[in-house]
Amino acid sequence: MGPEHGCRPGTDLAHIGVPLVGFENVRATVETYCLGIHWSEGEEGPMTRVIPVRYVDRFEGRHGDWKISQRVAVCERAFESKDVEAAFLGHGSVRDHTDPAYG
Repeated sequence: MGPEHGCRPGTDLAHIGVPLVGFENVRATVETYCLGIHWSEGEEGPMTRVIPVRYVDRFEGRHGDWKISQRVAVCERAFESKDVEAAFLGHGSVRDHTDPAYG
């Protein structure tokens, strides 16, 4: 993907998923999946880095407020590609009657 798709060098995109919450009295464990994408221009041309991250947070409830008491960011298998269009678009689903969400 390039400028024709709105992806310009030096831009970033972050997507944060729906958290999975487990309560334990005044404590909670929360896992949240995130996806960071960074477009840059290098000596060899455009480069895209994709970084999947999973936040593992511990929350504590105190005086009616819930706050993070501990956070661990787990970097899953990240990759970078010069041919980002093939990396993203070549392995995606199709939007027609063969898609499971079609009907």
